Amino acid sequence: KYLKDHLTDLSVVRTGKVKIDIVVFGKTSEGSVAGFRTRAVET
Repeated sequence: KYLKDHLTDLSVVRTGKVKIDIVVFGKTSEGSVAGFRTRAVET
């Protein structure tokens, strides 16, 4: 909800098979790019 309220053009990029890097980012109202990166492990 927070990301949808504050960013436009939201995207999620996911790479890897077991150790998965996940990047979520979007555009701020000022035109900058903002987001976060995290890692998940699938077993």
